[in-house]
Amino acid sequence: MNTFDKLRDLLVNKFCVPQEIIKPDSTMESLGLDSLEILDLLGFLEDEFGIIVDDDQFDSIKCLNDLIKLIERL
Repeated sequence: MNTFDKLRDLLVNKFCVPQEIIKPDSTMESLGLDSLEILDLLGFLEDEFGIIVDDDQFDSIKCLNDLIKLIERL
């Protein structure tokens, strides 16, 4: 399972985002995630991938593809 698949599964299972709207160019807003859910997502990602994402790195993310690149870089 690649990073996008893991991220998609997390969004579907933990945040009830419809799978069909999850695309690499989807923004957090287009997925219906509010600021609290985005923070929760960050926590799940840190646990799932064994990474630490600081606020500056996370603030620079515009879409899921940016997030995937960050995860793979860390």
